[in-house]
Amino acid sequence: MARALEAFQKGNYAHALVLFEKEIKENDQDPTLYYHFALSCFHTKNYKKAVEVARSILERFPRFIELDKTNKLLIYSLIQLSDWKSAKKAIEERLTISPNDEVLLSFLAHVHEKTNNVPQAIYIHRQILVSHPNFKTSLNNLGYLLLMQDKPTQESIREAIDCLKKAIQLDPDNPAYLDSFGTLLEKTGKKDQAIRALEKAVAIAPNQSILLDHLDKLRNS
Repeated sequence: MARALEAFQKGNYAHALVLFEKEIKENDQDPTLYYHFALSCFHTKNYKKAVEVARSILERFPRFIELDKTNKLLIYSLIQLSDWKSAKKAIEERLTISPNDEVLLSFLAHVHEKTNNVPQAIYIHRQILVSHPNFKTSLNNLGYLLLMQDKPTQESIREAIDCLKKAIQLDPDNPAYLDSFGTLLEKTGKKDQAIRALEKAVAIAPNQSILLDHLDKLRNS
C-alpha cells in the first residue's frame, strides 16, 4: 500500500490506480484501499467508476472512519457527471445528518444553479455565510451569481463587491476567484484592472481554457 499511497501523493493518479487495484485483489476487506482507489478514479476523470466504488464503500463498510469524505466524493462525482437528480438526493440525505455542513450546502447551491434555480442557489450561499462568514466557495459563488443577474440592483452589486473582495483577500492566488473578481471589475467599468486580474489567473492556471476564453473576450470587447 505504501507504493500506491506514494504515487497518489505525488499526483501520479493513473499509476496509483493500478497499484490500488492490485492491493484490493490481495485484500478486499480494507475500506481505505477502496477509498483511495475511488479518489484515483476521480482524479483520472473516471467519475462513473468513482461513484460505483464510493457506493460500494458506503454499503459494505458503514463504520468506515472516512464515511463523510466518501459521501462527499460520491456527491462530487455525481456533480461532475451532471447527474443533478442523484446528486441532490444524496446531498439531502446527508443534510439530515449534518444540516449545517457548509460543503454539502454549497454542493446543493451548485445543483440549484445548474438546474436554473439561481435564486435558491443565492439564498443557500447567503445562509452558509451567516454561519461560516469566511467560507470562500460561497463568497466567490454568491458574488459571481449576483453579478450575473439580468439586472442586478445597486444593493446586489455592493453585496457582490463585498463578497468577492473578501474571497480575494482570503485567497489572493486562486484563479477561480481572480476570474470572478475580473468579472466584477469589468462590470464596474474597470476593464484594464479586469484584464490584469485575468492575466494573473491565467499565469497561475495556464491550462484552464475557460480562463483563456474569458481573457480573450475581455481584451476584444
